[in-house]
Amino acid sequence: MKETMRQIVLLLALANCAGAMSLDLPGVGTITLSNEWSVVGSGTNSQNNSQWGVVLKKGDELLSFVLWEPNDSPTVNYCDSTHELAPRGCPYWLEKVSGGFTNGESTTWGLRARITDMFVYEALEYSMVTGTVGMPANTLGHGFVLFGDRTVFVQHSSSRAITPEFVHGVAASVMSELSRTKSKHMRLFTKPQTI
Repeated sequence: MKETMRQIVLLLALANCAGAMSLDLPGVGTITLSNEWSVVGSGTNSQNNSQWGVVLKKGDELLSFVLWEPNDSPTVNYCDSTHELAPRGCPYWLEKVSGGFTNGESTTWGLRARITDMFVYEALEYSMVTGTVGMPANTLGHGFVLFGDRTVFVQHSSSRAITPEFVHGVAASVMSELSRTKSKHMRLFTKPQTI
């Protein structure tokens, strides 16, 4: 994992010279983002070594990725995980190092969750609001759960109003990388479902 972090730092340094940054997601591939984003934390969950996360920050916005070993659980089972992994904008095990919104006690309300089509593959799209003790504003998050050689959670969060279009574009880039692997864990989309 340390070698992976060295590679990420090198890619970011090279990409920043060109006005864009490349982010290598282990086992997934490389995606490109605006160089307005900067990595503020990354690492493996010490309680679950199958989970790895990275958090990027731009102003008051956070963009989080959590990579998880794949399994064959039904897509709907991931609804609870979306609220538990990054309720305040970043993976809970990275809050202290990434400058997440806060470490205070919080309550999360799911606004929507639906199984949707992304390049003929199934993805879970969700939105949530988290209220945290001691914070003047709630955190709004939009995200996707994608399935392939890794299960990937992609979430965009802010304490101000944001729309899901940005994270949809990022998730599409990740799904494009995942689809190249032709993994047995890819899930073909059959029909839209609201959960």
